[in-house]
Amino acid sequence: MDIFDSYKIVLPNIKNMMQMDIAVGLTNLTEFLEYYSANSFDLNARPGQKIKEGEPLWQTIKGNKTVEIDVPEELYGRPIKAITSPINDENGNLIGAVAIGIDLKEKSDIRHAAENLFGLIEETNSNI
Repeated sequence: MDIFDSYKIVLPNIKNMMQMDIAVGLTNLTEFLEYYSANSFDLNARPGQKIKEGEPLWQTIKGNKTVEIDVPEELYGRPIKAITSPINDENGNLIGAVAIGIDLKEKSDIRHAAENLFGLIEETNSNI
């Protein structure tokens, strides 16, 4: 069994272990090997799909480092936190990456609601 086979066994269970609604992906150096969408969102990654220049997985592969970034809604249709990490073989050679996408829409909605509430309180105070 190779490293990728091990990841393919573990990744579908990551969502249950973390008890969060997340998307999970596995890549080699150029394309997706596996993708598991979240229950509430789909990043539309599919096996065989090429990794796009500039996206978090591309940054991880180019720099051979973990990347954690808040991705704006424009890239995937909703704001997410992307956490990507390199996969190295037994000799330390970079062979791929794993990615987790966490939905930030709820966090964004809460922030907007709080901003609106704060604005209403300020308006009420000025009227008083």
